Amino acid sequence: MNGEDRTGRLLLALTREVTGTLDLQDALDRSLAALRRLVGFGGGAIQLIENGFLLAAATDPPASPAAKTVRIPVGAGVSGGIAAGGDPVYIPDITIDSRVHPEGRTKGVSSGVRSYFGLPLIAHGEIIGVVQVDAPEVDAFTQADRDTITAFAPAIASAVQNAIIHAHELATVEERIETERLKHDFIAIVSHELRTPLTSIVGFAESIKRHGRELDRDLIVYLADRILAGGHRLGRHLDDLMRIAGLQDGDLAVEVAPVDIEPIVRAACAETSDQQHRLRLRVDPDVPRVLTDGERLRQIVAALVSNACKFSPSGSDVDVRVAARNGERVVVSVRDHGPGIPGEHLGRVFDRFFQVEPADRRAAGGLGIGLYLARLLCDRMNAHIDVHSAVDEGSTFTVTLPAAASRSDDRAPNPAPERVIVLGP
Repeated sequence: MNGEDRTGRLLLALTREVTGTLDLQDALDRSLAALRRLVGFGGGAIQLIENGFLLAAATDPPASPAAKTVRIPVGAGVSGGIAAGGDPVYIPDITIDSRVHPEGRTKGVSSGVRSYFGLPLIAHGEIIGVVQVDAPEVDAFTQADRDTITAFAPAIASAVQNAIIHAHELATVEERIETERLKHDFIAIVSHELRTPLTSIVGFAESIKRHGRELDRDLIVYLADRILAGGHRLGRHLDDLMRIAGLQDGDLAVEVAPVDIEPIVRAACAETSDQQHRLRLRVDPDVPRVLTDGERLRQIVAALVSNACKFSPSGSDVDVRVAARNGERVVVSVRDHGPGIPGEHLGRVFDRFFQVEPADRRAAGGLGIGLYLARLLCDRMNAHIDVHSAVDEGSTFTVTLPAAASRSDDRAPNPAPERVIVLGP
């Protein structure tokens, strides 16, 4: 068997090997290992195109974490030129080749690189990346070496493309599963949360209808109050659903302008205060105006205060604070004394319909979209919302807003004292 036959058989065997996996990283690693069996080289890399940039997806020897974050624009540099033009490039000596930037020559020589060969990876007529090898010797790759790499490149491109398609299909399946799960959760939550006040409304209304002539006035007023409370609860749920629909359809307008923050936060606290919790609103002195939508900020703070009351034991305090941060930011924080949030759930508290406990077992009601709405509104207003919590230590939600440009009339001549406003029992 002559040399060409042996090379051909090896190419076929290595092609089967690299295309025998649908895991992208495995396919890349197998491709570089196969290349090393075909041709001797000092260093090898496979770069893939992502959003107009080349990124090192695999290297041999392994590259540093910092090297893997380098993004090369398609069309820039030697490998970027290969990705843009689609032609192989062989550089026998990078120290004298005009295609190599002087900085690249210095880096190449300092890392022991003198010769370079790179060519595009093409799948279905589209360039998806670049495979390249280098060596410390001048003119290290013969024509036969380059022909062998060129002959093997389609196998690498096929393996990579198949793995990418497979990953996309898996992601699509997982997305569909998640969508179905969200639909199921939505139906369960809405059914539970709407049925509870509806049951109260129907039950109390039936009591009045059947026994109204026998009931004293105070009891009838009590039953009417319960019916009214149930109606308000249903209305709040429907308002939340309408708001989330508006956000997703792009119909919920946000108008950012300089506003005074204290009246907004005070109004939000007043509308959500109840008889089971004491709200303590503390406003630091000299808080500047903020750039925000006042009505949307009121909705956000009201949602946070309502959430804090919902999860705090009766008789406990809910602390709300407005404070300036370095004259550039203003922070609104809402702290409760509830059970806290387990660490494994902190990353999901702003997800749509998420609640720590299942809908049919949790003590606190709600559709699980208040915090989701708050996050979406903050994103639209260039604000940031965050949470810090620990089990048995309560939770603190913070909204950070940009301060408006200072004006001569934004601050009083003398610093105002800290203001503490108490609402509730």
